[in-house]
Amino acid sequence: MKIYQKTWFIILMLFALPPVGIILMWTGKKFNKIIRIILTVFFSFVTLFDILLFTIDTNETANNSEISTTEISSVAETTIKSNTTQMVDKLSEDAKNDAKTATDADIEKALNYLNSNVDKCFEDNKIMENFIYYGALLNYKFEDSDKRSKIGFQALKTVKYVYRGVESKTDEVTIDNVKQLKEMLNDYFAKSTDNESTSKQETSSKSATNATKEATAASTTTKKQTTTQNAPKGDGRTVYTAPTGKRYHFDPDCGGKNSSATSLDDALSRGLTPCQKCAS
Repeated sequence: MKIYQKTWFIILMLFALPPVGIILMWTGKKFNKIIRIILTVFFSFVTLFDILLFTIDTNETANNSEISTTEISSVAETTIKSNTTQMVDKLSEDAKNDAKTATDADIEKALNYLNSNVDKCFEDNKIMENFIYYGALLNYKFEDSDKRSKIGFQALKTVKYVYRGVESKTDEVTIDNVKQLKEMLNDYFAKSTDNESTSKQETSSKSATNATKEATAASTTTKKQTTTQNAPKGDGRTVYTAPTGKRYHFDPDCGGKNSSATSLDDALSRGLTPCQKCAS
């Protein structure tokens, strides 16, 4: 018996190559007819399922390849070269968008960067691109009348033409632009320092004033407490005092016709002294 007629080989082919196994099974008349029909149907479905999966995988691979090619082409098209108008526009647009949410810390960072690098603003592309970005950020963040907006515009104007190669850093107009930018930055930071000093002095003055007021209040309170403690105590006795008199009386007639009755405690609290005639 040849190998392809053996039962084990036919079963192997049914799993490895279902179409070949089915043919061998029918030509060799292996198994009874009902089993052959069942096996034929089963392995036919398996074969169709494998073909379907292979087709789907092939289509997905092809689609992914097309997408990757498109993305690579898109990236290549959107890559912007340095030292071009397109790069200046992109940096300015990024700064415009960032200006909407820029914090005080972002603004301080931009101003400090410009001030620290103004003497080497043409040193390399990275510094020039930062000047363009920070300049545009300040310009878009504030109103035109604001000094920070003016500094930003000056920084942008100073660098962008040299960056694009339209002007040289040795050109007279470029030198003048750098000079103006330095003056604007010096003026801004000088006034910022003065404002900080004034604020500190005002704070110190307020602290000293408050301390003096507190000391005065404490002294007054102490004096009142001392006066109260040292004031003579009455015994609840009724005395007589005149509206403008400086003494209190035990005898109503001694106090005069305008005298009125009050307590000894009240008279003492008003600072009245005893009458030498009737209350001594």
